[in-house]
Amino acid sequence: MIRFMRSVRRKRWLKGKSLSYILYATGEIFLIVIGILIAVSIGNWNSNRIEDNLREEYLDRLTENVETDSKAYEVSKAHAEMRIGLLQLLIEIAKNPQQALAKPVEFMVAVRQSGYFVHPTVSKDTFEELKSTGHLRLIDNDLKELIFSYYTSSDRLGQKKDVSTAVATSFFDAASGVLSYDQDAWVHKAAGRVKPANIPVTNPSTSAVTDLELLSHPFDAQDLLSAAERLSENDRLQSYLSNVRHEQQEIVRANDVLQSYSARILKLISEVKKRPR
Repeated sequence: MIRFMRSVRRKRWLKGKSLSYILYATGEIFLIVIGILIAVSIGNWNSNRIEDNLREEYLDRLTENVETDSKAYEVSKAHAEMRIGLLQLLIEIAKNPQQALAKPVEFMVAVRQSGYFVHPTVSKDTFEELKSTGHLRLIDNDLKELIFSYYTSSDRLGQKKDVSTAVATSFFDAASGVLSYDQDAWVHKAAGRVKPANIPVTNPSTSAVTDLELLSHPFDAQDLLSAAERLSENDRLQSYLSNVRHEQQEIVRANDVLQSYSARILKLISEVKKRPR
């Protein structure tokens, strides 16, 4: 085609038809420019289509991550609230050991498990990939700002793990010896998998305990009262009860904040998907 067009131009030029040649050359240039513009438009359309598909993929992955996080916050909050109740029971029994006789199983479980903290695991793989690849530019600014605030808040909760670990270590060290060897062994065996009642059991093969009142124990009143009196006389442990309760309450508050963020993100992602591009 190019060789043919060059031949036509040469013949016109040799015949002295310069005006005709100029018009022909101008038309040829025009066609070339149009062809380039069409090619660029097709390239831009294809590039936009690829980016739109990539944006949709990231939004779907962010949705999946945040939904998973939301469930983790529910679990973490439920465990913290359960332990706040157990810690309050210990505070009351420390003041009046006789109360241990009314809730013996809860008392023994509280001594052994109140110091545990359940921190949520936050899914950040999609967010980190967006940052490392530069694809954050594909995310709308309002959603981007909300996501940054969300993960900043989750990082703050993650930073509290070291504090929680130190508090838990002090608590269990001080609680050592409150329960007798047999009581401690019984709690470990019978109530070792205590779960909040409002959290579904993810593995049905495990014997998770959700209602402590359904457990029966082999200890008489004197055994229980002796343990309660050891708690009442343990000033060091009593000094940690409020600290542990405070840490559990902080986890509840942090989970509420993150749960609120996750709900807003999921709603905004739904809105962003409907926006025209």
